[in-house]
Amino acid sequence: MKLSLLVAASALALSLPANATNLLTDNFDGEAGASILNYAGFANFDVVDGTVDYLKGFPGLNCASGGCVDLDGSTGNGGRLVTKSVFGFSAGDLVSLTFDLSGSQRGSTEDVNYGFLSQSGAMIYEDVTITIGGSPFVFGDINSTNLDATTFSIPSNYGYITYSLSFTASVAGSFKAYIGSPSADNIGVIIDNVSIDRVAPGAVPEPATWGMMIGGFALAGAAMRRRKASVSFA
Repeated sequence: MKLSLLVAASALALSLPANATNLLTDNFDGEAGASILNYAGFANFDVVDGTVDYLKGFPGLNCASGGCVDLDGSTGNGGRLVTKSVFGFSAGDLVSLTFDLSGSQRGSTEDVNYGFLSQSGAMIYEDVTITIGGSPFVFGDINSTNLDATTFSIPSNYGYITYSLSFTASVAGSFKAYIGSPSADNIGVIIDNVSIDRVAPGAVPEPATWGMMIGGFALAGAAMRRRKASVSFA
């Protein structure tokens, strides 16, 4: 099943409620002391379907924090990072995958895909929402095994923006999460600061969260004029 929508980036990111359970946080700072091409030794991720490059102090390429990842390694075959761990959730939980992403920073326009890989079969993903730079777009309920999002045509000069994909679980289950790129030119988008979180039913956002949500909607119109991307779920 596929849905498409024009989406845009603003400068704001949504906060999680105070009682969220963090399942994983990784800023890639501790992976290695310097950049490594075609790196596969990540603490929290396996590299599949190609290769990725670990960046740390690489000339001309900037991370949001000390280390980051170019999703198109140096073999002409963009890879994907898949979590080593399997994470569980209960019916009614809000589950989110969040990360910072920049363009390639090297003059090329690239794509990214990301999502949840179900470890317990098909289910109804309720209230599926993709948020880019603080602007949320709700896609409703999707009945599928995996929940995948693809964002196309990310220009090289776009700096780090926070992306997230979230859903409410219709039943209990488990998943792995992934972030990857279909690029095949040794130049990919760059990711940093990955977080996976789970919020139990009945959680209420903090006051600061409501403020950022309102600001995100206010900026959405201006952002739409600056950036257009297609998002699909399969």
